[in-house]
Amino acid sequence: MSSPSTLVGSGGVDSVICLTVGIQESNNPLFDMIIYPNPSCGKINILFDELFFGRSIVKIYNSTGQIIYSDKISAFSASLENMYSLDISKEPRGVYFVQVANDTGLRSQKVILK
Repeated sequence: MSSPSTLVGSGGVDSVICLTVGIQESNNPLFDMIIYPNPSCGKINILFDELFFGRSIVKIYNSTGQIIYSDKISAFSASLENMYSLDISKEPRGVYFVQVANDTGLRSQKVILK
């Protein structure tokens, strides 16, 4: 959050409060993911490392913070395919945030839809 600033005008003192709104990209050392291709035409692959276990929820947010996609996914392990694919090609071009949450934490990453 940004710190507030104060402006002094001819009629007195006016306060201006600046807030930062958005979804921050996060790093979780307990699991890693790679999103490709990025930029994308709509088909997105999420590749998880071998440390990714447990039930998870994948959500995609648009630039205004609305959830445009949500799905629950099952456990992956090193012996199984550790990739999840989805298609958001019907969404408008822009910046989106892919968020994966599970018992070990939360990970989000920016993806550009071209």
